[in-house]
Amino acid sequence: MGYLFSIETLRLNNNGFVGELPSQLKNCRNLTLFNLAENKLSGSIPEWLGASLPNLTILILQSNNFYGSIPPQLCHLTRIQLLDLSMNNISGTIPKCLNNLTTLTKKGSSSQTIQHSFLGANANLTFVEVYDDEASLIWKGLRAEFKSNLGLLKSIDLSSNKLIGEIPSEITCLVGLISLNLSRNQINRSNTFKDWKFAGVRVLDLSRNQINGRIPTSLSRIASLGHALRRKKVQETCVGEPRRPGWAHNTRILHQHGAWVCCWILGSLWHSSAQQVMQIHIFQFLDLFERLAASEGSNHQAKDA
Repeated sequence: MGYLFSIETLRLNNNGFVGELPSQLKNCRNLTLFNLAENKLSGSIPEWLGASLPNLTILILQSNNFYGSIPPQLCHLTRIQLLDLSMNNISGTIPKCLNNLTTLTKKGSSSQTIQHSFLGANANLTFVEVYDDEASLIWKGLRAEFKSNLGLLKSIDLSSNKLIGEIPSEITCLVGLISLNLSRNQINRSNTFKDWKFAGVRVLDLSRNQINGRIPTSLSRIASLGHALRRKKVQETCVGEPRRPGWAHNTRILHQHGAWVCCWILGSLWHSSAQQVMQIHIFQFLDLFERLAASEGSNHQAKDA
């Protein structure tokens, strides 16, 4: 397989492959999509993935048995849009060189799809065949398939590993990110998010970590938020101020499956904080907040009348 010099897409997911990745694959320098998800591959993540495959746009190693640290060579993948290393046994810290992932530092995308074209033949007719890449990943807690809009997706998933330390400040340079999942690790520090505007992020999951401190008000801009805040590490009060006059008293304490959540009802914009939260995806409660907001509005109108 290492002699397939022109191959651009290689999907080997959902097989029973074991052992380490063969180094001969580094010869496939034209690879743009490399999917090895849900196998039983082991060993450390090869350095040649970043050093020898410069065209990689999508790299999925999810659900294997890779261990060791994330090699800094992965930061050489300047064209990467989707990096999924989730559900392995990766340890160490998150690399500070993530700001070298050039495509993720830019907003938007040049194409909605990721396409490949090749010459086909039928009898005496030669034609150009177009092929759209596709990928599957966890999106807002559910597995989703992306094809017609794959080119718009910019995501990093390092969840369900054994990462420690802090979230590096360099991650704030990735303004093109739409989804960031660092859940189910052992991350214990983050001074990063207080200065990050979360301009493009739609999904952020920091759940099942040991992060302490305050939840910044910038998180209110995110469509889906999952976080784990246990043992009173996070301050119990809501952070920031309501943005609409007359709504200062519209605070609700929501109890759901043993978790207490403090929320301001702001229609589509609200803040949240928690005393004991195992994992909360805010979008799951959106309808409830909207109903509460409508109810408060009706009550105010009745009092004014």
